[in-house]
Amino acid sequence: MALISLRQLLDYAAAKKVVRDLFESFGCAGKAAVIRPLHLDKMAELYVKGSLRAQVH
Repeated sequence: MALISLRQLLDYAAAKKVVRDLFESFGCAGKAAVIRPLHLDKMAELYVKGSLRAQVH
């Protein structure tokens, strides 16, 4: 069993809070089942093509 440091736990908790806050601010909280992960290169390609557009609800 790997031991993790208090610093690692605090870093994880801080990162989790940042992600939670971003999901809530963009209206994505509670929608994890419908959010598809995209590789960063693929996302950049779609932005260049104009395929990805911000959808504000």
